[in-house]
Amino acid sequence: MAEEILVEIEAPAPPPPIPGTEADKPDAAVEDLRQQLEAITAREAEQKTAREQAERRARESEAEAVRLRESETKARGETVDSQLDAVANAESAAKAESDTAENEYAAAMEAGDYKKAGAAQRRMSNAEARLIALGQSKADLEAAKRAPPRVEPKPQQVDPLEKFI
Repeated sequence: MAEEILVEIEAPAPPPPIPGTEADKPDAAVEDLRQQLEAITAREAEQKTAREQAERRARESEAEAVRLRESETKARGETVDSQLDAVANAESAAKAESDTAENEYAAAMEAGDYKKAGAAQRRMSNAEARLIALGQSKADLEAAKRAPPRVEPKPQQVDPLEKFI
């Protein structure tokens, strides 16, 4: 029997690319994919930066809104206090006017001068009517001072994707 001899031939290695030829350049598809990846990465970085800036501006706006609400509440309190002081001063003036008119009325009645008594009576009535109105104003202001400040609801932010769904 004859012996079989098995010979294996290896494929020759491809020759190294010659500089300056097409074989030396990377595949055009790979280069295109690399450029697309770089563009996507750059775009994502820009979007991330823009999102971070928008979130920072939103936080700053919210902080400014809180500061303004606190300032408004303080100013409203100061305004109510000054209005209460003005009402108290007006009440004192109306009370003094009523007392003066009452004294003039009594003096006119003692003297029998009914015309002066009538004028004093009108001044006294007007002063008492102002006292009643000022008392109501004072009660309204004190109620406003005790009432919690109105908080306007802030608009809800809706995710566009959630809105779409």
